[in-house]
Amino acid sequence: MEYKIIRLFNGSEAELQAYIPDPDEARRHERLRPAMIVCPGGGYRLIAGIEGEPVALAWARAGYCSFVLKYSVGMENPFPRALTELAAAMKLIRQNAGTWMIDSENLSVNGFSAGGHLALSLGAFYKESFLWQELETAPEILRPRNLVLSYPSVTARARADIAAQLPRPRMSEILCGMPDPPSTEVEKMNVLNYISPSFPPCFIWGTQMDDILASADYLKLAAAVDEAGVDCEFHMFQNGGHAMSLGDETVRSPEEVENLSLKAWFDLALQWLAQQRVN
Repeated sequence: MEYKIIRLFNGSEAELQAYIPDPDEARRHERLRPAMIVCPGGGYRLIAGIEGEPVALAWARAGYCSFVLKYSVGMENPFPRALTELAAAMKLIRQNAGTWMIDSENLSVNGFSAGGHLALSLGAFYKESFLWQELETAPEILRPRNLVLSYPSVTARARADIAAQLPRPRMSEILCGMPDPPSTEVEKMNVLNYISPSFPPCFIWGTQMDDILASADYLKLAAAVDEAGVDCEFHMFQNGGHAMSLGDETVRSPEEVENLSLKAWFDLALQWLAQQRVN
């Protein structure tokens, strides 16, 4: 396997970490691989490490070419900065699909928490001119084949009972580029407002005991996707808090993951993705 770091824009700290087969090995097998871009969470304040490389390596072990997007964060990077970076990563991977032996028709995104909001935003806005014209490409180049959404932030709001306890700046403040944005501006970041029949198929999972995001948001997302007629699989695990990543001992202590069923999400996602390739 080759590991490389790719800068997406001059003057930007955003980078794409690539975990791809050695070119000689890839050509020897003469097989195009599916690819997955991993978008870690962190509330758009930081990039959560446990939702980056460990997840990318899991996808690599499953036969995917995998990538971690370290997108721009903080108040100086409001919407759509990170979205433009994810779209640029989609374009770059498809441009290099032949060199990296990637099936360009099978490029998906796995987003966690804020990274799930980012993945959802790409599903919503890939066809909008502000995005594809900025990158001088066609909308279909930016469209993910599938979205794997791990406890995604859907509304850009935390649970009402704990929102005031979270560190500043909050996700909605970063996305809107201002402290204490009016509710009308925050609502523009609510992805539920943009679900349509052109949305990519979704695998969604979360936990009922999520201590940061409202579990009801996952239900609303699954319902909206279903109502739009988009292919969807949804799993609500009972136990487990927020930011569980793979949910196993590669990312959490044995005590934290003991008896948790949520670690099954990865194998379930693999099966769903294989099913999508057949359909």
